[in-house]
Amino acid sequence: MHSFAAEGIILKRKNFSEADKLVTIFTKNQGKVICVAKGVRKITSRRAGSLELLNHVKVYLHQTKGLPILTEAQIQNTFPDLKEDLNKISIAFLVLELVDRLFDEGQENRIVFDLLFDTIDRIDSARSLSEAKKFQISFQIKLLTQVGYLPQLYNCVQCEKKLEKKETFLAPNYGGLVDYSCNQSILLSKVVAPEEVKVLRFLNNENFSLVQRLKLDDDLLNQTSELLNYYTVYFLERNLNSIAFADQLQRLYLPS
Repeated sequence: MHSFAAEGIILKRKNFSEADKLVTIFTKNQGKVICVAKGVRKITSRRAGSLELLNHVKVYLHQTKGLPILTEAQIQNTFPDLKEDLNKISIAFLVLELVDRLFDEGQENRIVFDLLFDTIDRIDSARSLSEAKKFQISFQIKLLTQVGYLPQLYNCVQCEKKLEKKETFLAPNYGGLVDYSCNQSILLSKVVAPEEVKVLRFLNNENFSLVQRLKLDDDLLNQTSELLNYYTVYFLERNLNSIAFADQLQRLYLPS
């Protein structure tokens, strides 16, 4: 048995026994870690606030035969502006859920950790809901690239011809875009406008500084987000809870 320290982002928490929680952390060097935080459900616990979702923390863990035990947590950043805006929270929750769903325990990826931290930091400081959403969509397609699920955006996945600048179709079971002719034999697909293809390519290829400067109207932003979620859900084989949460907020007409 040994103890170790880890830096990470809190992805998920779940009640465990009367006073404990299971805490999922995506760490810089150990990947996704699920640990037991003993006593944090007690009113007197001083560690509970350190283990809020989205917190950037340094934790100390004691390895056991089962799950590691969290012995100490030090807050590095709580992203306070983000947590004061429910719309931003809904966007950030999708980021957390994607990492949790796409990574197994112990699967290390330093690039994704840096991308995750940078995305949450950008959402925290975003000047508008649209800007925050651009960062989230860019994160999502970059994450799909890292785990090998990036949709083919330049050539038809069926005939391999270069896609022309006109209406195409996203076929998740084939792994990307198909042209009109090839789509005739495909049962599961979604129409994609040329502008949406351009946005997806840009958000995948460019860094966040350039993403921030990209000017998009809300309709195009939302349509691009829906396309990417449609594709992502297919590979996860289950719906994303954070999307349902965001939809509920939208119906409440909360201000951005």
